[in-house]
Amino acid sequence: MSDAKRILVVDDEESVKLVLGELLGSAGYEVDFVRTCGDGLARLEEERYDLVIADKNLPDQSGMEIIRRARSSEDGPEAVMITAYASLETAIEAMDLGARGYLLKPFDDVDEVLQKVEKILAAAEERKKMRALIRKLRESNDAVAERGDE
Repeated sequence: MSDAKRILVVDDEESVKLVLGELLGSAGYEVDFVRTCGDGLARLEEERYDLVIADKNLPDQSGMEIIRRARSSEDGPEAVMITAYASLETAIEAMDLGARGYLLKPFDDVDEVLQKVEKILAAAEERKKMRALIRKLRESNDAVAERGDE
């Protein structure tokens, strides 16, 4: 099994698929694409992803639902919202739902897009390590407490 990070892109624009597919694929990521929110939600149920990149305006419903579902559990994938229609309200809503980033289309600087993806995935890895360490410390603490009760 590959150690490559897996990314799901949910966007109905072919140009986004081409740009992100080339950019992220050449950086060593495994990238899957779907065109609708419904297909994205189904894919999240079936597969394990490290990152979901979702367009806000999808043919069937808002990509905000993808963000909400992806971030609904602690070990769910990270999420990034993309949109061609920037607004402060949209950015705040996406962040409130747990998105770690926000990208504007068209992607003027693909290097910046790649840097954001790498930064988000690196931070997620650090959070995962921290949660594991905290879990281990709690277990150790519980074991010491149990020995003290004897």
